[in-house]
Amino acid sequence: MMIKEIELKVLELINQIILNKRISLEQLNDDFTKMGIDSMEIIRFIVAVEEYYNIEFDNELLEMNNISTIYKISLLVYNELKRRGNE
Repeated sequence: MMIKEIELKVLELINQIILNKRISLEQLNDDFTKMGIDSMEIIRFIVAVEEYYNIEFDNELLEMNNISTIYKISLLVYNELKRRGNE
């Protein structure tokens, strides 16, 4: 699976979770907290990503600096799928 495909799906998932904001492709590298997305929304979003891709991120990967943007989360998904041989 290509990183761009993952970015699009991750973007779709966050827009399903974050109902009061609409996030666009241009915001892939924008920090969630600067967009007004709170930590509870981020947690719900991470859980949705893990469920969709049937993966579970190691706790040490879930530090805020690793999950602060759509691009960073997409990269985590890509690397986990690659590690599992599901690219």
